[in-house]
Amino acid sequence: RTFGDILHHAMCELYKKSEGKRIDSGLFKQYIEHPEGEVTKAILEGFQKIMKIDHVEGYNLLISRILVQYVVETLRHDSKLGPFEYLTGEGKQKFLYRVNKDLQVRVTCIFDRIDRLVTDSQALRIVDYKTGNSQKGGKLQFPDIEQLFLPDGKGSSEAFQVMLYSLMLHLADISELKKLKIDFKPERIVPHLYFVRDFNASTKLETGLSVGSNKSKLPITDFAPYAAEFDEQLR
Repeated sequence: RTFGDILHHAMCELYKKSEGKRIDSGLFKQYIEHPEGEVTKAILEGFQKIMKIDHVEGYNLLISRILVQYVVETLRHDSKLGPFEYLTGEGKQKFLYRVNKDLQVRVTCIFDRIDRLVTDSQALRIVDYKTGNSQKGGKLQFPDIEQLFLPDGKGSSEAFQVMLYSLMLHLADISELKKLKIDFKPERIVPHLYFVRDFNASTKLETGLSVGSNKSKLPITDFAPYAAEFDEQLR
């Protein structure tokens, strides 16, 4: 988990200077072609901040180089997505969620990243970074919403988390959204899971969730049609 925290820190730091701005190809080119610069600096800062290590050597040096590669491949993936606006990273927000008429609870969400799509200015992409692998895409797909709530642990906990975050944004009022630097009510929310270890593969990788069987899977390009059922299952 600690090394995952370092990767989260690095991605947040690299995008921070572009917060609220449209991400262009020049930013990716700089980071991808010269990882020994800002990318490595962000990783080493993560070791210092999170692990309290000022001089990275030995095993940690090896891990730092692997993390640099993960970051570079993640940025390479992002560079192929088309233009987007980076809104926030590591955004923490507590949402008031009504379980029933007598009970409200606070749900704390930490959003690894929220993007605004340039091609659809009222759409948000939620990105959740994972340092494991997707088990050949198995954690990105589930047969139905109910599968995410199975008590035997067979559902994808990673998919459940990003779907929960999508629900909280879907239900949020504008005052809650503004705390995450979102100044509009999104018309569309698209959940994504970035299994960064998979980005080393040579094949094109999907990061969006999908529901259904392998023969009839449907990409979740809008959370709204699934919101009511997810909300009902959660209660």
